[in-house]
Amino acid sequence: MTKYTSKDFKDLKVGISSFSDGKTSLEVIGRLGVNTSTSENAVDVVGSVNISEDLYVSGVSTFVGVGTFGSDLYVGGDLYVKDDVVFDEIVAKDLNITGVATVGTAFTVNGPSNLVDTFVSGALTATTFTGAGTGLTGITSATNATNIYGG
Repeated sequence: MTKYTSKDFKDLKVGISSFSDGKTSLEVIGRLGVNTSTSENAVDVVGSVNISEDLYVSGVSTFVGVGTFGSDLYVGGDLYVKDDVVFDEIVAKDLNITGVATVGTAFTVNGPSNLVDTFVSGALTATTFTGAGTGLTGITSATNATNIYGG
């Protein structure tokens, strides 16, 4: 087959239906450009791509623009984020925050937790404090102070 330059071919089909399933139907030597005549990579596509089955990518990949996932996103290793992260909801096991965390409205801890050097501006409501409690301030009732300080 000669080099395609004249745009004479339309709806070119490669392979034989049912015979080509699972076999190489098209081998491209050089670069492949889809909807472009200036392919600069092994495969260049101009326009949208619809993949109806799985997509497997190996190696380092760079995605430019907004990525939208219609369902869950699973990451098999560490996830590094360079800029801000915005969550609608977060449920975490072994969450380690190594800097300043600002909580806008509510911070709920279910079960025992070791909150070292935790600063709260505003109200803090808790049903139980465990520990000496010697650094707690702003205790508004003698009953609460007795329950916390043990005396």
